[in-house]
Amino acid sequence: MRRDPLFKLGVGHKPLEPDADLASAPTFSRLEHAATTKDVYCIARAFVDQFIASYAAPPKVIDLDMDHSEDAT
Repeated sequence: MRRDPLFKLGVGHKPLEPDADLASAPTFSRLEHAATTKDVYCIARAFVDQFIASYAAPPKVIDLDMDHSEDAT
């Protein structure tokens, strides 16, 4: 898939250039397993800070609606 011309074209790479191959599955796996618990916490914290900063005044309460239902997709 990393050499597929349509995928390359879809992300702005030249479809027939061998030097423009996309990342392979092993690359994604290494990136996926490279994050530590601390990294995930820092990213989550950044999302929360950004969300709160999007308001003119910080909200007094934030309700988190957690949906635990299973989705086969």
